[in-house]
Amino acid sequence: MTAIQTPAADAPAAEWGALAVSIPGAPAAWHRTEEFILVTGDGQHIAPDGTWWSPVANRAGLLSLDVDHPATAGCLLALLGGEAFSLWASAHFDSRDIGIGRACISYAAANGRWPGGEG
Repeated sequence: MTAIQTPAADAPAAEWGALAVSIPGAPAAWHRTEEFILVTGDGQHIAPDGTWWSPVANRAGLLSLDVDHPATAGCLLALLGGEAFSLWASAHFDSRDIGIGRACISYAAANGRWPGGEG
């Protein structure tokens, strides 16, 4: 297991989203944006797994995992398994300081893959 470097806690959500998708074991659905459903007037989409995605500024057609959306945070937490994440997070930081979505990505990065993920 090789830990993966994470962005700064206050880095733009798009950086965290790009990291989440690049971590081994990321759900295959995250790479099939043509299956996402447009749900808002500002361009947000929902993936088949329930995660929310937002358009990337100045990059027409490119979507980024919306790591700060509460629905995405719940999906990431389910992907990890709540108990393992809770034990890890309590030892590393207060997840309210970084947000649940970013904390889940930090957990996957520290372990070098998404637990229970694909690939």
